[in-house]
Amino acid sequence: FFFFFNDTATTEIYTRSIVGSVRCVQETGINAEYMGNIEMRFLILCVLLVGSLAATYPFVDMWEEVRDPKCIIAAVKGICFRVYTGIGKIDPNFPKNMVKMKDFKGNMSAYIIPSQKVEVKKQAADILLALKNYTNIKMVGIVVEGRDWNTEPTKNVQFLTAFVNEFKKAKLLTVIQTEERAWDRIMDRNSDFATLPLWWNQHDNQPEPGRRFRPFGGWRQPNAKQYGSGELCGNSVGKDSLYVAQYSHKKTDLIKKKKKKK
Repeated sequence: FFFFFNDTATTEIYTRSIVGSVRCVQETGINAEYMGNIEMRFLILCVLLVGSLAATYPFVDMWEEVRDPKCIIAAVKGICFRVYTGIGKIDPNFPKNMVKMKDFKGNMSAYIIPSQKVEVKKQAADILLALKNYTNIKMVGIVVEGRDWNTEPTKNVQFLTAFVNEFKKAKLLTVIQTEERAWDRIMDRNSDFATLPLWWNQHDNQPEPGRRFRPFGGWRQPNAKQYGSGELCGNSVGKDSLYVAQYSHKKTDLIKKKKKKK
């Protein structure tokens, strides 16, 4: 069963961007950096809370080619497709899945595994081109895990900042997918990215998003959690849960105030 956030905000943004039939809203009078050039002070990520996931997983992430589209469409509310692989190429399954899932009315988003071997602008251009015809995808998750990152955290911070800025210019909401040990190793506990939603990777088979979470990287709590993997309609999928989270946006190098004209 699902619990939806009963918001009182008047402006809704990214209504199709967060998977799982969710809504992401802003408080009145606050504009998102991704929808303009004004500093975003508060972002309320309003999402579903997964209660029971025995036969279906309302929110999943997929990297394989979909085997049974009708089954998937009937089983899920939202899907996050892998669009870019760590070898520096568009995932060949992405365009195939977009064709197979053309009748899917749920929410779609995408995630990428960036490559350190390809220039950021080149990667971003390829990703944006792949997403060009899918205007319903407005959220992109960046995976910050694995051993293919630079051994110098400062270079990783610059690399990720460049990616976030490219997506920002394209008016895409960037979400960071990571976990504490990976983040500390790759980013050396950097907290500049706490202005972005956190998709926490914690495979403990516990859907509760905040379970066992310890603040890191400036995040006080996660906005989503990948809590395990499973099989759905013949495909291996990541099992995810989302929930309501509100956090303050501090001034960082990623989000800057516009200087007033004198």
